[in-house]
Amino acid sequence: MHALNEADGGARKPKAPAVSEWLETVAPMSDFPSERGRSMFAAVNTIEPRVTTGENPSIFITPEIFERIVESERNVIAIDTPRDEEILAQFQRFALRSGRAVYAWSERDGIVSLREGDVRVPGSMRIIEALRHISASIHFGVYVFRGLPAMLQYSNWRGQCMALLRQIARGQGKAGNIRKIVLLEARAHFGDALDDLIERIADDPNPPKKIKLRDGRWVT
Repeated sequence: MHALNEADGGARKPKAPAVSEWLETVAPMSDFPSERGRSMFAAVNTIEPRVTTGENPSIFITPEIFERIVESERNVIAIDTPRDEEILAQFQRFALRSGRAVYAWSERDGIVSLREGDVRVPGSMRIIEALRHISASIHFGVYVFRGLPAMLQYSNWRGQCMALLRQIARGQGKAGNIRKIVLLEARAHFGDALDDLIERIADDPNPPKKIKLRDGRWVT
């Protein structure tokens, strides 16, 4: 970046905040076969996160949080968050940067790789089929769902889906506990004895207020 700035005759840009180290542009890496090409493209196309809450960018999906999810004794993890869309985007950026196997499910596309956006699991658009695939898979994967409890509330597949979720949560099936389901919801609640099998991680995007002494009084 310094070389590019000097060549253009301009002043150097200020150093980016440390938080940007977790971000990289969403671009097909196949377009840049060399490591040098990928590095240069990422350097000049770094994007900032779209923030919907709080005054400052709040990065929640860090390597530490991801390892906590992977190493958890529970296989169903609920991230209680008011910004599910933003957290999903952070999962995608993390998958692109780290190369980890992270997937997201939607009714339109089914199960899609967040690392390789054009890779989809055939026949996974119905939630029952998506959960069957996860339950039967022998490969490591973190699967992200948005709005799952509300979707299942009146579904004809609720009974079968809940049975599959309990099976995955208890680590039963072919793959033990190498598959993780992550729920993005303000407060995910299923009932049917499933809630006791869920680990919860709270996301508070609002930075804590600092208390200062002003004119002999403590103010925020």
